[in-house]
Order: sequence, then C-alpha cells, then structure tokens
Amino acid sequence: TSAEFFREVGPVGRTVQGTARYTLKALPGYGGTVKLDFVDGNIVSITDGTEPVAWSHRDDVLRIQVPHPEALEIVWEVTNPRAGLYFTGPTAESPKRQHMAWTQCQDEDGHFFFPCHDHPNDKHAWSIRLEAPEGYTLLSNGQPGDAGTDDGWAYALFEQPEPMPAYLFTAVAAKLSV
Repeated sequence: TSAEFFREVGPVGRTVQGTARYTLKALPGYGGTVKLDFVDGNIVSITDGTEPVAWSHRDDVLRIQVPHPEALEIVWEVTNPRAGLYFTGPTAESPKRQHMAWTQCQDEDGHFFFPCHDHPNDKHAWSIRLEAPEGYTLLSNGQPGDAGTDDGWAYALFEQPEPMPAYLFTAVAAKLSV
C-alpha cells in the first residue's frame, strides 16, 4: 500500500481535517473488507476513488467493504484527539505561549487522529501534504516538495518513499524561527 495524508491542521481550534488516499493491492485470500485503525475521529466520506463504498466504524476499527481494492479515499476530521497529535497554546501561567500542533505517534498512537494500520510491523510509503493557517511553519517526514501559501493557508508537500510504520509519522505546524 501507499498513502497520501492530510490536509488542514488548526492549532488554535485543536482540529485536523484530512483526506487519506490509499493505493492498494489485495493479497490472495482477501475477503472483501479493508480494516484500518481509527479512534477519535468523525468519518465524512469514503469512496473507492470515485464511488461511495459501504463502511462501518466500531470498536476503534474502520471496516470498509470493497470487493476489488485498488484505491480508497477517506475524508475525516478530528477535534482534540486523546493521543498522537498534540496542541499547545496560551495558558493561565503562560498567556503568550504560541499555538502549535505536533505529533508523537510511538508506539501505536497514529490511529487517534488518522485512519491507518497502526502496528509497528506494517509499513508503507507516504506522500504528506500539510496545511495550516498562513504564518505557520510546516514540517513532516521525507523529502520536502512544493510549498507556499494559498488563500490564507500555508501548505507543504513531503515525499516519504521508503516504507515506514505509522508510529514514525511526523507533522508539525508552529510559528518557528528557521
């Protein structure tokens, strides 16, 4: 498999909205259901790349019914996940503390904020596009690609061609001095 992740990170609102595009190849004996780990989010839609597909989300597992898996597109949103993606900002003790978002997914905390196979032995290549409000620095795994601003949003693309597990996924949206 390979995957593309995500879209808008909102450090002030403690939100992430994402689109995961998976390229799949079924193994012999595939039974018609793709299972992904996903805990704290809301699924907006799932398609096979063009048409909606049947799915259910219970017991922290997203089950997607697709007879011939070649592609899946999952649109989701999460607000203030329990683990994996962390937000910081002003507090009573530090009222000038900046808003930022950053990940720490080890060992199996990625599935708290994005649908994935969240097991250390499952690896795949990634293409990661991050977006955050303009003025934020965006960092992630892999080789940096296209970056810029569009309609008040900063964006940056990162290519991670070497397969890696979900726990190594990294995303940072912060106002940094570089």
